[in-house]
Order: sequence, then structure tokens, then C-alpha cells
Amino acid sequence: MPSNSAMQSVFFRNIFIDSEINNSGTGTQCRVIFPSQSFGIKGKQFMKLKLSTFSMRRNWYNINITNNTFYLFNFPLATNYTQFTIAPGNYTSFATLATAIQASITAVAALAATVVTYDNTTRKFTITLAGAIATSYFVFFQVKSLPVAPAGVSAAGYFNDSFEILGTIPTRDGYTVGSPINGFGTTVGNVAHITPFVGALNSMEAIYLRCNITSNNFQTLSFEKNLPNSNEITSSQIFARIPLVQAFYFADAPFVNFEDQNDLFEMLLQQTSLSTLDFTITDAAGRLITEVSAGQASSGNLNFKMCLRFDIMENVIPEESRVIPLPKSSHTRVPLQPNGRF
Repeated sequence: MPSNSAMQSVFFRNIFIDSEINNSGTGTQCRVIFPSQSFGIKGKQFMKLKLSTFSMRRNWYNINITNNTFYLFNFPLATNYTQFTIAPGNYTSFATLATAIQASITAVAALAATVVTYDNTTRKFTITLAGAIATSYFVFFQVKSLPVAPAGVSAAGYFNDSFEILGTIPTRDGYTVGSPINGFGTTVGNVAHITPFVGALNSMEAIYLRCNITSNNFQTLSFEKNLPNSNEITSSQIFARIPLVQAFYFADAPFVNFEDQNDLFEMLLQQTSLSTLDFTITDAAGRLITEVSAGQASSGNLNFKMCLRFDIMENVIPEESRVIPLPKSSHTRVPLQPNGRF
């Protein structure tokens, strides 16, 4: 490609997509089939996709299976794990969330006297544990690669974002099996366990639109669960990152909306025609948006709408600027006209 060439759009059209009837599986997945004769290129042309607009009703809970599971280690016996699950829901205050955390713990009969509170000044939770053995402590797993979870730990609980909700220290890859990290630092037994960091009502700061085709986008390796921990970057199927403004569903602003004014999210495609595209909505870890109940997405209750701009691009070489020399006979006299002009 010449150094002074530039890419220019020579043709474009808009594509309006509604996932309500194009859902291709469990969760927020959409498959679109294109007539290849209408979406192809020739010669040295390129195809480009741009996300113009996106809209999705926030029909999921801020506390769900991805961030509601944690454990009490060394209870009821040494090396045992007791799982606690915060009831999924739309929690709009830390007071109601503290009550739900307490309910998850006190559901175990021996721990019925445990109390959970939240301090609005420090923004921390306090779990005053009662009924456990003296060496018990809380554990919050976020393990990506170790294949086998300990007895008593569920698959969802083994990679979970509950540490972000409570503001605790997670146990991650590389821990010594049988000696998980104490989420509260050093606090053990039937005393007040105060979270070391601030709590949160939501662990998902944005939703991610992914596409199944090869693009020119890259991401960090540690960005999601299925990639190893590393400082490197790798090619990515992420098409767009759409921030969430509210921490929870708000009735007066129920939609997640995005409108691109600055060409933020584009993909130069490597193929010569479009046939099938799969679009998926996930969180930062690559997990599908959690359904409130099974069948929510396939029933059209977790759908999204978007407009894509399809461009055909060509490399254009600007015309050269030419200097036209003066005639050699520039000294020739030109007679004046009666009005004094040449």
C-alpha cells in the first residue's frame, strides 16, 4: 500500500438488528444470517463494521450467581467449606444488601445469631460471627484455571465476584489448596469481621458486545476467565464496551443506551463476504448476562437492539500536486487594452 494512500468509504448501508427473535441459545446471544451477494467485496476492497447505536433494557439483577457466593472455612469441622448464597435480586441500598447477606449466613442453624451491618461512613460491612469454631474464617474464591474445586465449593462459587460486593480479599490462582486466603485479613472465630475494603452494589461496570469474527481489536490476557494471567495482549472478539451508569435497575432510566458520535467501535473485517455473525452480550469476564429465570432470553425478555453501519472501503491515492512552470517567453510584451488592462 503506498505510504500516501488513505482508506475511503465508497459504499455504506445501515443494518438494524433486534435479538428478540434471533436468539441462538441460552443468554444474550444473537445470530444473524446475511445475503452474501449483498455484503461482499472485490479486488483490494475492505469491509468495515461500526456500532452506531445500541439499546438494551436492564432486565437482570445486580446481585446474581456471578457475585453472590462465598464461604466459611473450618466450619463445622476443620478444612470444611460452608457455602452462603445471597438471594439474587435488585438491591438498591446497602442496608437491604446487608440484610440479605445476614439471611444467607443465618440460614445455617448453628450460625443463627450472626449479625451483618453496613457503615455508611466507612462504606464497609461488619459480620459479627456467632456459632462457628474458633478457627473459622470467610473465603471468597475467584479461581480461573485450577480445574477442581474443593469439596463443598460449587463451580459458580469457585469463580465468583462476591469479594467485590463485600469488599474483601479474594483467593485466586496459585493458592495452596486446603489453605485459602482469609477474605478479612487475619480475623477468625466468633468476633466482628470488618471488610478491609469498601462494599459495592454491583460488580459489573459495563457490558461487552462480542462478535465471532476475526477483527483488528486486542485485549489483555487477564481480561476474562478463559484466558491465562499475563501482561500480554491478544486478539479479541470484543466489539464494544458499553458502560453502565447506574449500579442497579432504576425505574426512571430502565435502558442501557449507547450512541456513537466519535467512531469508537469499528472492525475492519478480514473476509471477502459476510454470511453469518454471532453477537453476544457478556460481562468483563466473558460470562453471559445472567438470566433471572431459565428461558428469559429465548422468550425475548433479555433482548437488545442495535444499528450497525456496513462500509466498503478502498485505498485511495490523492492526486499529486503539480507545479506548472512559467513560459520561457515570459518577457514578451503584451499590448495594453484601451481600458488599461492587459
